[in-house]
Amino acid sequence: MPSFASKVELITVDAVVVDGAGRPVAGLTKDDFVVKEEGRPQQIASFEAFTAEAAPAPAPSTTIASNEAGAGGGRIFSVLFDDVGITPPLGEAARDAVTSFFERSLRDGDEVTFATSSGDAFWSARLPEGRPDLLAILARAKGRRDDVREAAWMSDYEAFWIATREDSPAFGNQGPTIVQGRPVEPVSTSDPSRPGAFASIKTRVIQRWINMNACVSITCESQVRSRAAELEARRSGRARLALQAVRRQLESLAQIRGRKSLLLISEGFLQDWSMELRDLAALTRESNTAIYFVDVRGLVASPAGDTAASFGTLEDPRDQAKLAFEERNLTGAGSQELADASGGFSVHNSNDLAGGIDRIAEESRVFYLLGFYPPEGKSEREWRKLKVEVKRPGLTVRARRGYTLRLPGPAKPAKKEKKDKGPAVDPAVLRALDSAHSVAGLPLRAMTYILEPRPNDLTHVVLAAEVNADPLGLTPRGDARVGRLDVSVVAVNRDSGRGFRHDDAVEVVAKDPGPPGWRAFAREFELPVGVTQVRVVVRDPASGALGSVTQRFEVPPPGRLRLSTPVLTDRIEKPKEPGEKPRAALAVHRVFAPAGALYCQFEVFGATLAGAGAASVNAGLELRSVDGRVFRHGDLTPIAVDANGRIVRLVGLGLDGLEEGSYDLFLNVVDQVSGVSLERHEPFVLARETSR
Repeated sequence: MPSFASKVELITVDAVVVDGAGRPVAGLTKDDFVVKEEGRPQQIASFEAFTAEAAPAPAPSTTIASNEAGAGGGRIFSVLFDDVGITPPLGEAARDAVTSFFERSLRDGDEVTFATSSGDAFWSARLPEGRPDLLAILARAKGRRDDVREAAWMSDYEAFWIATREDSPAFGNQGPTIVQGRPVEPVSTSDPSRPGAFASIKTRVIQRWINMNACVSITCESQVRSRAAELEARRSGRARLALQAVRRQLESLAQIRGRKSLLLISEGFLQDWSMELRDLAALTRESNTAIYFVDVRGLVASPAGDTAASFGTLEDPRDQAKLAFEERNLTGAGSQELADASGGFSVHNSNDLAGGIDRIAEESRVFYLLGFYPPEGKSEREWRKLKVEVKRPGLTVRARRGYTLRLPGPAKPAKKEKKDKGPAVDPAVLRALDSAHSVAGLPLRAMTYILEPRPNDLTHVVLAAEVNADPLGLTPRGDARVGRLDVSVVAVNRDSGRGFRHDDAVEVVAKDPGPPGWRAFAREFELPVGVTQVRVVVRDPASGALGSVTQRFEVPPPGRLRLSTPVLTDRIEKPKEPGEKPRAALAVHRVFAPAGALYCQFEVFGATLAGAGAASVNAGLELRSVDGRVFRHGDLTPIAVDANGRIVRLVGLGLDGLEEGSYDLFLNVVDQVSGVSLERHEPFVLARETSR
């Protein structure tokens, strides 16, 4: 067995094998595969086979989000809707295709992130409970690309070629474009002006504009050059946004083990290597992510279609044919090349977008991870051609076509931020904020408390979190040990896309010699009505360890009878000011020792006022086991209104004598004026061993 220096990186390549009907093939072994780099077979050092069956989806917990349960075991998908590069009419077709994917192709246990290239929409969810939210945020996605067609018209490809090739001193007499490994020469209505020169697309556009009376010959060339520069700036800007969004999704997927699938829903982009497409292809290897390009243009080459080739009054059929060829083969070549290089495929030249997306979902069910050590002879930045073959006849392998080596190095230090912009945020935290997956490097749990209404139809919401500080690297300071946690919290409203964020730090001080245990912190928001998703990330800057969780909750509209989120705890906070009453201490954990007391505090909002301008609200409770036995009971009694007009109840229940196990605390609230009643139950567990 060969030995390698510890710095040599094991390269893993994920491969999908399909039969003649395109169905994924399971049951293959390491001996069925051959991995070649630059045409030379490599020894397969590691091999794993995966068959993702439908994962059991636990009932969603609206109470506590935790990363202690581990990964769900489902497939991982990221859907990137390139809204800045899609025209409004095609946006509808793209939305229909993704709707079909969400409704038909996804299965229980799958984790999905949906994002737009504009940044207007972002959501992550696990199926099946997250499907309604994914469909709701998808309904907001639309094509944003302005596609105003005028008499003095040229295609994106024509503008690109004129601005960056024919009129660029840096490129001079540029050779043919390369599409999927084959050279493709630009074509024109005129012959080359000298032997060996490539046909002039600029000449073609000038002739077209003159034929359409869009310019006069004496000024037409300068007008064409100016328009080409303008259109190329727009095109490259759209492509840059799309590629930045692709990079962001790939980086967020890198921390999740196994094969991931990124669906790029777009009209595509050119194969402009100045956009660093190869770096993105390398990043797909690092993140074990296959990119699938879904070309929403459908059958762009159809003569009857409303495409660039059939625009306006193009009288020359050769001109139409050449434009159709470029749009079909060149306009989306960069997207297709990126998908092929990553081990995915493209759904293009087809009106059956939903069928193509179904293939993507099916292909993600069975795959293989092959590991090998890279041979010497090239630097870590050089591109290495890769090919994976299968020995059994009649089978086809889909795998990435190359990679670059990137030796691990120290993380780049975060840039200093101005004081009014808050602290700098580590890139690893930003990637965790973008991920649908919970990171379990630091045990973390969180819950949201929806409290009192605020002006402008906002509601006061408190995010409470508890993190296990035992793994932190604490340093001595005086008679104590101290450490620090970086904390980032992002809350996003589903229906408006409005986001709220906190970035700061929490100091951990341990005065006892033992481990510091669980530490609590809270962050406050004022949020609008509707469904909101909050993402919490904590990071130990000393070790780089991360913990993250996501929770979904709904902020109710004002004016109706409701309760604040009940505080369930075994601790009481003493009054800090004279005249204040004791209150229940905020807590996230719901596991308590079967001894002492359990406290519950809640506030009532939206009660109807009587003729004297006062509310009259009664409340009662029952403590039951999960099998329905009643252990404690409190009759409906009036809740006193305090001097500030608040309707708050704090109640304590003795736990002595109760067995270990799961319980529910049922709260019953009745508005005596309107007759409206509410019932709410809060689950918890009694256990002698608790983690807090």
